[in-house]
Amino acid sequence: MFQLPILNFSPQQVAGVCETLEESGDVERQGRFLLEAHYQEAEKLRGRPLGPVDKYRVRKKFPLPRTIWDGEQKTHCFKERTRHLLREWYLQDPYPNPSKKRELAQATGLTPTQVGNWFKNRRQRDRAAAAKNRSVAKAGSGGGRRRGRAEEESAGEPPLGAAASPAASLSSKAAASSAISITSSDSECDL
Repeated sequence: MFQLPILNFSPQQVAGVCETLEESGDVERQGRFLLEAHYQEAEKLRGRPLGPVDKYRVRKKFPLPRTIWDGEQKTHCFKERTRHLLREWYLQDPYPNPSKKRELAQATGLTPTQVGNWFKNRRQRDRAAAAKNRSVAKAGSGGGRRRGRAEEESAGEPPLGAAASPAASLSSKAAASSAISITSSDSECDL
């Protein structure tokens, strides 16, 4: 079966509580009970409270039995309609102010915090995708050698330190953003 923790309860008492919780169908509570029992046992052995890393190690050492947890990670994905609205608003403004977040929260049925987190995560995903695209492009262009000033100017890029027009900067950002959203994940699941 599985290893029972040794607490102030006898193994028979722990097994009885687990059996009762399993019969009641409250497997989440049973899982919490078993984890808490393992945490308390580990704290007693270490002589100090467990930190997050310690708790992680306990969970890895004593995984929940298959009758409680099938090993699948929980995912909290938003509905397609919600993701579509969030993406549309993101393309208009990736940094919405609090009133826009509240408005979007009402439209999607999410909380303003969830909306803010979605935008923050999406911006981070886009930055990561852009960095990856830059590193791939850099590796593929000329073996990584540094171009001279004449080559940079002929490539249509402004030289370092030169002021680019806001319109040119905006259009290049828009082009980069459209390339990024194609490469970034559209499943938008918060784990």
